[in-house]
Amino acid sequence: ARGRDMTVRQVLDRGAERIDRDLAEESEVRARILLALGTVFANLGEFDRAGELTAEAVELLQGSDVPGERRAAALNTLSEIRADLGDPAGARRAAELALEAAGAGATPEAARALSQLAFLAYEETHLDQAEELVRRSLTLQQELHGSAHPSVAESLFRLGTIQIERNHLDEAVRLHEEAWAMLRELLGED
Repeated sequence: ARGRDMTVRQVLDRGAERIDRDLAEESEVRARILLALGTVFANLGEFDRAGELTAEAVELLQGSDVPGERRAAALNTLSEIRADLGDPAGARRAAELALEAAGAGATPEAARALSQLAFLAYEETHLDQAEELVRRSLTLQQELHGSAHPSVAESLFRLGTIQIERNHLDEAVRLHEEAWAMLRELLGED
């Protein structure tokens, strides 16, 4: 950087500026890069900047020629970032739009949106709604991956956590044990 020390944030910000300038006519490519930068900023804990970049990417992907699953992925990422920013209403709206964009079939992004909506309902102690959404997500995960997959285990674990809140401890233990056994089988003991 011509003899100057630059922070990672400065390098990323410069990259975002160049994307705006150099890829102004390439909206889908620009959106993909903005999503990647948004994810990097989120991983750095820079959620405000991550939200800005991801929201811009979502706007760029609103065209009808963009596959629904790609729009859903961007909206799911935006939902997660808005939740991290303490904006549950914005997070819920983005997840609902992601579910709509994913379509009616069993897709990874539909399952992700349902899982995010379940998390948001759980955080607001809407346990009936959270359980229904986790069960829907679990069903999609099983359709997509079969009965033994890390995503299935995660849904079982979330369902067990809801059962703890309901004081259904036997069911919670059963679900958590099933999830842990599945993960051990899939990933090994370490």
